[in-house]
Amino acid sequence: MAAPRQAARRVVFASSAQTVEGYPLDYQVQERDPLRPRNLYGVSKCFGEALAACFSDAEGLSCIVVRIAHCACFKPSRRPGRSSATRRSTMRSRSSAGRGPARSGAEAQSPPARLRHSP
Repeated sequence: MAAPRQAARRVVFASSAQTVEGYPLDYQVQERDPLRPRNLYGVSKCFGEALAACFSDAEGLSCIVVRIAHCACFKPSRRPGRSSATRRSTMRSRSSAGRGPARSGAEAQSPPARLRHSP
């Protein structure tokens, strides 16, 4: 992996809410729930998350996984789905992933609980 050779402090992997789309619609997915993709795109993102954890363990490199949810504008009368996020929360999540102290281990970062919705 090139990151340690380039003296990178952290790797940020852009994952997707598709990694947990296999849960029932009435279930509020938690960060520590097992991955449950519903399609091959979700499977590929699960692979990327596992790869980040593997490199973190092998190289001692800080790896952060940001699970990006669907980002769209909604009419006030329409309630967002469980994998929806606002543009502001998505950008805040992306920009904060590279900040903070670098430490070993892979972490998954989902939208804050107040931004998650259930149908």
